Amino acid sequence: MADPDVPTPFEVIKDRFSKHSDFKVLSHCLGITTINMGYSEDPEISRIRNIAEQLARHTVVICLDTEHWTLNSDEMTEIGIVVLHSQDVAPVSRAGEFGDHGFNILEQANFHFLRLKEKTHLPTSNVKSRGPDGNSFGYARFVTFAEARSILWDLMVQPIDHVPSLHGYNRPIVLMGHSVGHDREHLNGKDLGFDIDSPGTVARVIDTQQITLDSKHWFGCKDPIGLRTLVQKLEFHHTNSHTAANDAARTFISGVLMVLPKKARQNCRRNTQKVVYDLETSSRENFVPLGGVALYCGMCGEDGHMGDQDCMTLGKLRRTGPCPECMSRGFDIEAKFHIEAHCPIIRDEVAAERLAWYKGQPAEWKPKYPFVSNGRLQAFAPNSPTPIPASDEEIATRRAYYDKQKGSSVFEERFVWIGRSFQNSPLADQGPPPGQKVRRQYPPVPAFPSTPPPTNAMPMRLGGPSLRGDYIDRRPYGSNMGSRGYTQPSYQDYAVQPYAPHSNYVNFSGDSSPYYYPASPFYPGYGNFRPTGGFNNYQPGPYQGDFNNQPFHDGAGYGVYPDSYRHGRGSSRGRGNGRARGDGRGRAGYQQG
Repeated sequence: MADPDVPTPFEVIKDRFSKHSDFKVLSHCLGITTINMGYSEDPEISRIRNIAEQLARHTVVICLDTEHWTLNSDEMTEIGIVVLHSQDVAPVSRAGEFGDHGFNILEQANFHFLRLKEKTHLPTSNVKSRGPDGNSFGYARFVTFAEARSILWDLMVQPIDHVPSLHGYNRPIVLMGHSVGHDREHLNGKDLGFDIDSPGTVARVIDTQQITLDSKHWFGCKDPIGLRTLVQKLEFHHTNSHTAANDAARTFISGVLMVLPKKARQNCRRNTQKVVYDLETSSRENFVPLGGVALYCGMCGEDGHMGDQDCMTLGKLRRTGPCPECMSRGFDIEAKFHIEAHCPIIRDEVAAERLAWYKGQPAEWKPKYPFVSNGRLQAFAPNSPTPIPASDEEIATRRAYYDKQKGSSVFEERFVWIGRSFQNSPLADQGPPPGQKVRRQYPPVPAFPSTPPPTNAMPMRLGGPSLRGDYIDRRPYGSNMGSRGYTQPSYQDYAVQPYAPHSNYVNFSGDSSPYYYPASPFYPGYGNFRPTGGFNNYQPGPYQGDFNNQPFHDGAGYGVYPDSYRHGRGSSRGRGNGRARGDGRGRAGYQQG
């Protein structure tokens, strides 16, 4: 019986990988660097760590991308897979023979494109994607969802048989992707139902979006980098995007390029794009399928051919009989060209239902309640619920809807059953979904001191039609302004002077305070704050902001924000024209606001 206090070799690897960045973990997997498994004076733990050291050399990188029907992201259509064994690239890295832009590493990977049979009648409407016809890496194979689950399990569970000391252990898996959290979620969706944690072999999940930050390829932006932008920064093309194998391959290529030593990308005979072209050719020459078939018909549902012409020639559709779903709607001619499982009428109706579902929710709800097709396009995960059949009322209403359009030259939108609309769902009575984005609530500002702090300057009048008669004390610019022309304000520096109430001014404190606040927020380079617009979310105290770098907020897009302040953009929130760079323009913007 194993000692619960002694970790297994896999647990040691998982723990050590968790202590390093995504960049370092990928570098280890490529054999460029090594993550040490630690040291222990305990003999048993030391033995376990030695096994972990050997096991870590057999790590497998699996890069995944999933794609879905453009008109309904619940319907998975493609899976792109790249597989790289650390053992295959370790000799290349140890010798430093990376090739042009790491080509000698890249060509060791295997590229796979799985097209899900059950969803072949859901074509992409993205003009940048051609599905299997646009694949550039390896070859497409059509598989069922059950076959895809089996393929993924075999990839995740790879026993080590050729090393006696590691007999009985599985290769550690490092899962890689671009915004990989979405792919993990989609893999465990209603059709595939595959949880990558269930095999128990995933030692680490890494993301190329994080690697861009680790490697300083992306910084200074709040939003994570998109794959197309990343590919462009690394100087190659992203054609036929949103094709699963293309996205998975270019995610993998980008990760490798970012962790390569600089010397591997210097003095190369080929540029990055030529290396990628050569990799595409190599991936097809060395392609070994994981399973599935090369040809599948999305009309008759049989292997070995594709398209309506082949079906007509072989007589497949005549043998399968008309689609009952089309027949129930009065589409007798269309019913002869496909089987029920690949009915385009059902496909288009579900797309119309989804659009109506989101339109039926208030525009201000963000996020909205997600649309669920309830298996109307079939669900194939083992735990998927059985779809509820259409009621007699729905069938009759639907038939009348389509019969009304017969003979008309204009085809209306597909039928949407009101019984499945958002207005008739239980969610409509529950209010907004959890996780609503609400306006930020700022902490209260400090209380106004009983005695205004002293200043070294006379009160300065601020002009402008909305600021007649208000005064503000401002400490003169000193030598501590710094190279950017401003200093960090504090509440001791500034105070608002009281003045007689005026119809154009508002006492935002909500009490009998004599202090009114239509003045500038005291930052050099900013214009005057305009107290016009909603203060319903925040009631400021006597100060016009928390001078300990808390932003001023008025609910209408005016005020001071720390990001703008730090970057010295004088006119970004106020109405001034200064940039606060210490040359007088900041003061000008402050005064002219």
